[in-house]
Amino acid sequence: MSPPATTPALAAAFALSLPALAQADGPSRSALELRALAGYGGMVAPSVSHERELWARNGGAMLSATLLYRSTLPLSPFVELGYAELYASRERVDTAELGALDAESSLATVSFVGGPALDLGLFRLRGGIGLYRMLVESTVRGVTIHTAENDLGWFASVGGDAYRTERFRLGLELRALLVSEAGTACLGVGLTAAGDALVW
Repeated sequence: MSPPATTPALAAAFALSLPALAQADGPSRSALELRALAGYGGMVAPSVSHERELWARNGGAMLSATLLYRSTLPLSPFVELGYAELYASRERVDTAELGALDAESSLATVSFVGGPALDLGLFRLRGGIGLYRMLVESTVRGVTIHTAENDLGWFASVGGDAYRTERFRLGLELRALLVSEAGTACLGVGLTAAGDALVW
């Protein structure tokens, strides 16, 4: 029994529609997107002794600048430079020679991460891996000591646009940082502003 005459026509129509369907899932043009974030974050269950603390703050400012290649497909690569204040405190330290002294200390991180971003309508999911430079600062009697170390870490975020034009977007993003070697996890939320630096 021969197939119906309409079968080749339907197959041809379906094949011709595939490029249009693929294009409908992503943007119609490629672009280099610049995105900035300003927000607040804090550590998850910081392993810090509070016995001698006079004052402490978990978390602080969270800033980042992202460069993303937005292709005509929903999946796009990105790189990001970020900064996050993780912890700050003042504590009383007892010394044998000088007695009780107040010491101030802070922990922050500068990160460089990269990975894929998945656009789903107005929402974007991102995940990546990169280098985290952990910055520790301690001050006692006006003398400040800086120490730093490089650790491997992970990054994940989910964001959405509340306002969007053809080349400019404003939104909100939730993000998580995990510095695996330092055993440090951080959650944050921030406002985002993005624009297309180059479109083709």
